[in-house]
Amino acid sequence: MITSLITAHAETIHSVKCHPTNPEVFLSASQDGSIYMWDTRKSKPVTVIDSCNYVPTCLTWHPHFEHTFAFGTETGEIVVKDTRQDVNSAISFNPHSRSVYQLEFSKERSNFLASVSEDCSVVVTSVEKQAEQMYKNTEHKDFVHGLSWSGGDKFYTCGWDGLVKSHVLNNVKHEPKSLVESLNMEVNGDCGGQRNMDTSPNENTIPTESADTPSENTDTMLNENAIDVISDET
Repeated sequence: MITSLITAHAETIHSVKCHPTNPEVFLSASQDGSIYMWDTRKSKPVTVIDSCNYVPTCLTWHPHFEHTFAFGTETGEIVVKDTRQDVNSAISFNPHSRSVYQLEFSKERSNFLASVSEDCSVVVTSVEKQAEQMYKNTEHKDFVHGLSWSGGDKFYTCGWDGLVKSHVLNNVKHEPKSLVESLNMEVNGDCGGQRNMDTSPNENTIPTESADTPSENTDTMLNENAIDVISDET
């Protein structure tokens, strides 16, 4: 049941991520180019973390550093930064040539950030002090949208090609193909990675959905009453 509705973003929201240890805090990223941090305990629950010209497409929190998060953009750029202003410099790098669809830090090797993209690639980057690519795989034949660490040096990805792939890192920059296992999965009624449609990446991959109309009893808070701006536009 909706008890309140807070209006902040001006356009479609692409990603929402709850804080791993603080249930009152979460991040949101929007087509309007902004990233907000929400704290439901505050009278003004929204803080502007980033506001820029590019579109953020996905978010993830660092599993061990409570103020650190990463986001990907529609241009293939990834940024790792601190939610506190003027604390630690942001790390930015471009591992992909198209929109980043999902990001996830490894819990065991937390400096490793895995990312998947609509350029059909899978990348793991070390972001301890600066960005260093540790692994890249391009065996997916269509958009890669799913990503999950399994523990240690192993993680899984899945794509529109109908494949789930298992990746094992072994302290090498580019993993031999023998260490990447594929499993055919049925996706949208098709199996084996063959689809009877044009699978070429396109620019309009994130749908815009209309929000449900709130009830008359919904407590609505408008932008000016909800947002605490602490960062300048870049």
